[in-house]
Amino acid sequence: MAAHLSTLWYVDSPRPVLALRNYPDPHTESAASLARTLFGEDVTHVGTAPLADVAAGSEGVLHIGVFPGVTVVCLPLPDGMLPSQLPQQWRRRDGQGRTLLVMSSEDGARGSFAEWHGKDLHRAFCADAAHIFEDHGLPQPWEQPFWGGEFPMKYPLNVLPDPQMLPFHPQHFAESANREWLGFRYTAVGPEDDINPAKLLVHTFRAGAPEVTAAPADVQDLATVGGGKRPPRRRPSLMRWFGFRSKRDRIALQS
Repeated sequence: MAAHLSTLWYVDSPRPVLALRNYPDPHTESAASLARTLFGEDVTHVGTAPLADVAAGSEGVLHIGVFPGVTVVCLPLPDGMLPSQLPQQWRRRDGQGRTLLVMSSEDGARGSFAEWHGKDLHRAFCADAAHIFEDHGLPQPWEQPFWGGEFPMKYPLNVLPDPQMLPFHPQHFAESANREWLGFRYTAVGPEDDINPAKLLVHTFRAGAPEVTAAPADVQDLATVGGGKRPPRRRPSLMRWFGFRSKRDRIALQS
């Protein structure tokens, strides 16, 4: 079973595996600073969680781990997004280091990955089991066994595969990109792997200042005048902060 992934990595270390293999504590203030920058407002620290548990991202929050030379952001990017469509504000702006995108969707068994060197897209791939949606740049040496048929898809004996089926599972392919770049996979973690993502902690933040847990009695009375409690503040979809428009926004623009 493949993991559901939606992660961005900003890598300055020449050997990110060495930076992560001892499971360093994620830097709280640096993560909070990045969260404020990405959200564009104050943030509230919710807690910490293992990377393996939040790698798919969560609506309304950012999961951020800042380690020496390596930073990860877990966010719910749209499943149908092509890697090259990653909004500009989520790529490196200083022309330095690498930006790595690894996505694996539960819907449609789609796998995607991309690598930017500074501002330049070096490699991008996106496919489901039978269709390649994006294939930019030259295949890397680690990809050869996949294209060579060493990791074929497996089917029941009574199922005839579609002739267009890829010679590998795209989600396995995406996780292998993660392993090549960062030293680990999310599924089938074994003792020979350098890193176990279940042991790597990241911080969780939501947009907005901490909410007051209880208001004074006179304020509570004012809030209930009119026969009901004040409705809770509705937070906009996290996708709006990421530069994506929701279906409702697209309809409004067309009207």
